[in-house]
Amino acid sequence: MSALLLTRADVAGLMTPADYFDAVENGLRPSKEGRAPGPTPLHLPGTDGGFHAKGAALLGERRLVALKFNGNFPGNPQRHLPTIQGVVLLCDADNGRLLAIIDSIEITLRRTAAASALAARHLARPDASVLAVCGCGDQAHAQAVALGAVLPIQRGFAWDIDTAHARAFAAEMTRVMKIPFEAVSGLRAATRAAGRSSSAV
Repeated sequence: MSALLLTRADVAGLMTPADYFDAVENGLRPSKEGRAPGPTPLHLPGTDGGFHAKGAALLGERRLVALKFNGNFPGNPQRHLPTIQGVVLLCDADNGRLLAIIDSIEITLRRTAAASALAARHLARPDASVLAVCGCGDQAHAQAVALGAVLPIQRGFAWDIDTAHARAFAAEMTRVMKIPFEAVSGLRAATRAAGRSSSAV
């Protein structure tokens, strides 16, 4: 049987923010119990960037091993390429069979955001309703959506070193999250704007 091949579009169509949240929550529990070992990540240098490999096993009823191999090249936006891109390999831990080859971009964005949302659900004030976003790249979009799914966010502020980028992000999040999102001129302005509310995150 051949391995399943999933593109970024496939992953985006199959997984919702709630699915990532559940996956992160269900993955952390066996990790705490010693049923999901993960070795130290491997780093390999590249030109103007580098690569990292991260692996983990899930030793439950179905025994699986996954390896994510990503390149991180901060200059890529100027090349019209993603900063972070790579692949996830999923294997059967009992016989070594390759089960799936999965584009890692969407998984990396959404899994990171889901981990933040899980932390916020347990650590943030339950009435936190104001969100300040500092840095408006692709990860910021995923973070805002994930946090909006677990907290009663009613207003947002966005700052980025590129003010045009912050304005575009604020407009997009106003549309996506259906709440007022405002671009602010500086990092201090973002934190002051959020801090005016007693319920900020």
